[in-house]
Amino acid sequence: ENAELKNKVAIHSLEVEKLEAYNRQDNLIVHGIPSTYAQAAATTDNVASFEHSTETESLFLELCNSLELDIRPSDLSICHRLPKGKLQYAPIIIRFTTRKARNVVLDARKKLKDLPSRKVFINEHLTQSAAKLSAEARKLLKEKKIMRTWTKHKQVMIKHTHRPTRSVNTADDLRHL
Repeated sequence: ENAELKNKVAIHSLEVEKLEAYNRQDNLIVHGIPSTYAQAAATTDNVASFEHSTETESLFLELCNSLELDIRPSDLSICHRLPKGKLQYAPIIIRFTTRKARNVVLDARKKLKDLPSRKVFINEHLTQSAAKLSAEARKLLKEKKIMRTWTKHKQVMIKHTHRPTRSVNTADDLRHL
């Protein structure tokens, strides 16, 4: 009976993970955009109480303009800051009205290297387990055990020097590299 219950919990956990991933697929998270209230950001862990969501949206649209993207306010459902934690600037979460607009922004993240004097990162809104897996893959990248890692449609992707690109679904997959 105990084994049967453990099996059901495992199955339900996978289902919850799938639902969370589906719920987040229209979102992106942007790190590195300074707050309009930078002084407030230095004294508190939560910038959201100081910066109105319309200001946050404007900052994000400015980034899109600098990347020469045709993103309009109508393409955004909601845009607000997340708690800052140990980061210099509180990240911004954006929910798009269409996946097409989201993918335009995600595909343009390659252009971020050309931005002067700012380190801005655009990432998919991953579930907790996918984020952990992505972090583990980045560790392997730093150790030069893999050539490249990224996420694509909520999947952690890796590239070896002499092997084809593949997706990684579990920590065991990473250990067997």
